[in-house]
Amino acid sequence: MLFRLPDAKSVADNPDPQALKELAARMPNAMPTRHGNLNVQTEVVNRSKGSTFIVTDEPDGQNQAIPREEGERWAERQDDYIARLHRQRPGVPSRRAALHRGREREHRRNAAAALLLAGR
Repeated sequence: MLFRLPDAKSVADNPDPQALKELAARMPNAMPTRHGNLNVQTEVVNRSKGSTFIVTDEPDGQNQAIPREEGERWAERQDDYIARLHRQRPGVPSRRAALHRGREREHRRNAAAALLLAGR
């Protein structure tokens, strides 16, 4: 290795696919798919301030902000992208099904702002 790993109880160096699957299966959030694979749902625990935009018409001067109108344009682009993806891969769950009700619009605007930063 090109760098020194910190001391650990054990290290799996380049596990084969079966060993990796067995490790993942031990995760409490691992769910088997109908195809025999594993799906591990994760959540974001923090965000980089440089890649976070607030959609508001009243910026506070401390956070990166884009106007509501621009946020709506990016939200539409995001919805179009997800719809195309869903048509190409029908098994992909819709974003609406995955979001907590009531926060959908807020989430859509924030995700659209992240797309803006990524240049998509």
